[in-house]
Amino acid sequence: MMKELLQTIFKTTEDRLKNPFIGAFTTSWLVFNWNAILYLLFSKKDIEEKIRYIENNLSHEGTAIWLPLLSAFLYTLLLPYLNLLIDEVLNYSVVRSEKNIIRKKTNNIENQKLLAIEEIKLEDTKTEYREKRQQNNLIEELQKKVIQYEDEIKTNRDSYNQATDEFRSVLQKLEEEKANLLVSYENRLNDLSKEKDSTIEELQKTISSFSKESKIIYSFSNGQDLYESKDGTRTIYINKNNRSVYSEEEFQDFIKAYTLNKYIESI
Repeated sequence: MMKELLQTIFKTTEDRLKNPFIGAFTTSWLVFNWNAILYLLFSKKDIEEKIRYIENNLSHEGTAIWLPLLSAFLYTLLLPYLNLLIDEVLNYSVVRSEKNIIRKKTNNIENQKLLAIEEIKLEDTKTEYREKRQQNNLIEELQKKVIQYEDEIKTNRDSYNQATDEFRSVLQKLEEEKANLLVSYENRLNDLSKEKDSTIEELQKTISSFSKESKIIYSFSNGQDLYESKDGTRTIYINKNNRSVYSEEEFQDFIKAYTLNKYIESI
């Protein structure tokens, strides 16, 4: 409730201060009583002496009420008319100055128009003479270019016909080479397929032969079983699970990498 009351008071005070007369009166009062206000704010005297000083210096009605009130009336009522008079005097001088500027610009524009008309006439004469000369030169150049273009067209037509014949010949050769390459490629694929089938068959026979000759089984911790066998004078090892063939060096790597669980003599 108190907060709303204070807000209402502040709002009313703010509206009053916005009034021109109230603002002028407040300013005038501060001007006429500045010494008492400064004494009250900045003097080191005690409060009782300050009050006595203010009573003695502000008791005069002239400085306390009438002079600030008169100043406020003069400021509020006469100042707008004085500003209006000043604006009228300034507007008269501004209007006269603008008219002089406009008249000078108008005369300048008229002179520029006349000068531009004469310059246009001169340029038209120059342009007419220049265009006639250019037209004659252009006709001669066009006649020369027509003859040159006719020769170039004839030459280009012969070159185009020759290039077309060569292109068709090359295209025919490429088609023939393409057909030959396709036939050669198909034959090569058939040969490679036959070689692959033959190689697989020979490997299967070799692995089967190695399996029959195996004598010793090595069982490792990774679940792989290797058969020891002979390939001529070379000892090899065959994986029982996937039939992979290992050399002696690869077998040693197996021994280093995994634990040998069993060493079984094949039956």
